Amino acid sequence: EIVLMYSGDGEDRPTLEPVIFEIEIDTAVFPFASLKTVSYFKAENEVLFTIVSVFRIKEVLPQTNTIWLVQLVTDKRENQDIEQLSKHLKKEISDKPSLLDLERVLFDTAECDRAEHYCTILDEQLPLDDF
Repeated sequence: EIVLMYSGDGEDRPTLEPVIFEIEIDTAVFPFASLKTVSYFKAENEVLFTIVSVFRIKEVLPQTNTIWLVQLVTDKRENQDIEQLSKHLKKEISDKPSLLDLERVLFDTAECDRAEHYCTILDEQLPLDDF
């Protein structure tokens, strides 16, 4: 299984524990997007959740002798911290988000390498007077 390949074999225990997340999604009330049609790895059934997604731990079980299975369920209750972040992001990002908006968010969340990557793209693609 692909998931076992990515979860690790437990060689870094007890500092790091290999974990597999299994997520139960209530599709009637929880927004998400399937990436199956656009993903390079079609068999992985990847999905994208909104930034305000909240999950509740249903159960933690040993999957094997070295790997834990964490079962999560979607929780439609809004976390106050997440709600505050969402309001902040809506205020910071324009109606038509650009790479510059993404760069600002990444920089604010200490993702400096990624922010620099998108700044480089902007620098290469846009004329100087567009800034």
